[in-house]
Amino acid sequence: SGSVRHVFVVGTPATTGSEAEYAAVLDAEASGGGINFTFLRTGGAELVSCRDYTFERGVLADSGALGVRSSTLTEGYRRMAGYEDGDWMGLLLAAEEMEGDDDDDDDNGVGAVAREDLAALVVQSILSLDWSKSRVLELRCAPGGLPDAVQRGVRAYDPGVKKPRMTKPVRTDREWCVKSSVLAEKLMGIE
Repeated sequence: SGSVRHVFVVGTPATTGSEAEYAAVLDAEASGGGINFTFLRTGGAELVSCRDYTFERGVLADSGALGVRSSTLTEGYRRMAGYEDGDWMGLLLAAEEMEGDDDDDDDNGVGAVAREDLAALVVQSILSLDWSKSRVLELRCAPGGLPDAVQRGVRAYDPGVKKPRMTKPVRTDREWCVKSSVLAEKLMGIE
């Protein structure tokens, strides 16, 4: 572990089904050097890319469409009787299955998530969260929460896609990423 204090792991739809294996590896690493982690996932939601993403566009999803679910692991969770490496993921997945896809009262449902928004959540998590805790974060986006061009996978300048008119220049000197404050607000209160 050396000087590594915290690890950020991103689960994608391609890793759905093998998340328990990743959880076991994270626990095994934690046992040696006490490395805490943040496991970010999309809960199996489709990841889409904005083909003409720019920094000025910033976080793509509408602020009301984004949601972040979190589960922070308790101190000493690995010392519980009968605990085996990675058990926390099995418990999390079982709880999600019992709750259903959207039982957190945020009305977000499960829509496609922009890769750029997931990357922004990684950076905002590094900036905002306590590195001495281990946790799981799930980024959710309501169906229809992404701009149409992103959902269809086309460039904003393609025929048939109306390009948004800028009313005033975007100020990029206030946040590390335009509209990153949306994610910072979603992370408030997470241990």
